[in-house]
Amino acid sequence: MTALRHDPRKLCKAYLSLSKRWWGAMLVSKAALILVSAVFIWLSVLSKFSPFLALALTLSAEYCAWRSDKAKALGETLLRKLDYRDSFGWEISKSELSDVLARTSKKLRRQIPPEDSREGYFASRDPVGATRALRNIQESAWWSKHLAEKMGRYTLGATTVATIGSILLLIITVGTVQNFQVLVGIGRVVTAVLMLAGSLGLVRLTAAYYYFNRKAQRAEERAEELLKYDCGEIEAIKLYHEYHLDRAIAPLVPDHVWKWNRDQLNELWNDYRAT
Repeated sequence: MTALRHDPRKLCKAYLSLSKRWWGAMLVSKAALILVSAVFIWLSVLSKFSPFLALALTLSAEYCAWRSDKAKALGETLLRKLDYRDSFGWEISKSELSDVLARTSKKLRRQIPPEDSREGYFASRDPVGATRALRNIQESAWWSKHLAEKMGRYTLGATTVATIGSILLLIITVGTVQNFQVLVGIGRVVTAVLMLAGSLGLVRLTAAYYYFNRKAQRAEERAEELLKYDCGEIEAIKLYHEYHLDRAIAPLVPDHVWKWNRDQLNELWNDYRAT
């Protein structure tokens, strides 16, 4: 095993974290666009600069989304190769790694340390092969299942609170406020909040998280089923391929959500699932 000048595991984590930061910036740009528009509507002010500000925020959101997708694609590519290396012993070729590093900024490359030792990323200590691969899929899918479910709850909660809160505010003010101008302003605020939920794609995000939750659960159950039999590498590779395709199209899980649940999920896996 030849030590690499840049640790591919840390490079993968850096790219996925970068993708999440650009994704967050995209959400902020979309939220700012709706809020700025709501302020202009509330104050009945149409500045000559408002169309340019709206255009700038729209282009900013699209640029951030493009950068997020680009970083996620590179991160997911490295993650697949790292999982195959850990499971089957397939080394990442220097040509493959150099292609990724060629697309990496100098600033980010300088932050990636050399590969001094390969950390035990998965709990399985089986020798490389189909059994280790299936146990790795089982562990990864179990983590993905629970993290996706938690994110689905968060986005569903945010959507529900925003929608119900806006409707209740509108109902209460209609029954108590007599000033027409105030009612018009509140109606505009409610419209802006509902537009914000739609612009951020909270409903679509919720559905995507729960969809990936089900897909990860199926991968976990399929891996457990295959472990009962002496299956070959072909079945394990096929399941790995399907699982990583589902991961690639799934929405991102923010780093802080992963950190909140990391210790608890690690403890539960080691106590009840690791063999």
